[in-house]
Amino acid sequence: MKKIAWIDTIRVAAAFMIIFAHYFMCAGFKDSTPYLHHALSYDVAIIGVALFLAISGYLIPASLQRAPSLEKFYARKFFRIVVPFTVSWFVMLAIMILPALFNDTLIERLPITAVLRGGNFSSLILGAFPIDLNITQLFGLEVYWFVGEWFMATILWLYLLAPLLNYFAARRPIISLAASIGVSLAAYYIAQGAVYDAWTFFIVRIPEFLFGMILFIHRDKLKNFRPQLFLCMSIFLAAYVIYFALNFPPQGALFFVSNPKNFLLTLPTIYLLFTLAEVFNALLPKIFAWFNSFNGASYIAMIIQHVVIYLFADIIGFEHFGTFGAFAMLLLIIVTTFKAAQLIKNFIPV
Repeated sequence: MKKIAWIDTIRVAAAFMIIFAHYFMCAGFKDSTPYLHHALSYDVAIIGVALFLAISGYLIPASLQRAPSLEKFYARKFFRIVVPFTVSWFVMLAIMILPALFNDTLIERLPITAVLRGGNFSSLILGAFPIDLNITQLFGLEVYWFVGEWFMATILWLYLLAPLLNYFAARRPIISLAASIGVSLAAYYIAQGAVYDAWTFFIVRIPEFLFGMILFIHRDKLKNFRPQLFLCMSIFLAAYVIYFALNFPPQGALFFVSNPKNFLLTLPTIYLLFTLAEVFNALLPKIFAWFNSFNGASYIAMIIQHVVIYLFADIIGFEHFGTFGAFAMLLLIIVTTFKAAQLIKNFIPV
């Protein structure tokens, strides 16, 4: 399958959203922008995660078609996720320890410090693999490790289900999507209290992944109704946002909630952003070619931002800026992060 330019646009945008949201979770932004903190941290992160899941689902049908067997498909996905993740983990660990060697205060900020002091050395081994966060509870590992392992593990579980989901997405798209939302809601409320974070449970995340598969498999049919679908999705999205804006105070849960109810918002958002990315890539190919050039470095950028957040975010002093200054500083850091990631990517043999 040829490289799809607008998928790169979505991937870069999703990475940008997640990095942006992670910075907004820092203490300085809680103090300097309390009204925006929830909406621009957890809410934006939810969109970013939903987009990544939808992208993975969108690319799966073609990947299944190319694979000579299911065994080959599973092996390819395993090595394309687990190996880069494990390498990233060790690289991240090294570049986080190095500055701490020259500054004793930075040692206290390292996740590995808490693990070593707790004596839970098995966590060091577990952290090097994308294991579902809820499964890690069985081994006493209760913290995230560096590069978003809960998300990577969720993707691995969804890939295991991909052949079955692909079958239903091709034959009964509407029924299968509705059923997946029902299963997700049931799994979420049953798992609450039993797992670390039910929102990260892979069964709960099936609808966004399946929706991406449906958008690919039925892309030709959907294009015939694109104006009508775009209008309907836009109206639904606007109504949902207005409802939340009118019924919740600014410092509360504005537009999103961290449970499957957010499918009412994330699924329309996925469709609208997918459509806009495809249309604008066709209309402005040169501009988006520059934006899409960051795609190859987006994963590296996400690794870098974890280092910055763990070691330096709390001492950047976002709280000393006004709202505009804090945003300007944040954008400067993110742009610098992506440029640094691009430079690093140029030295990595492909």
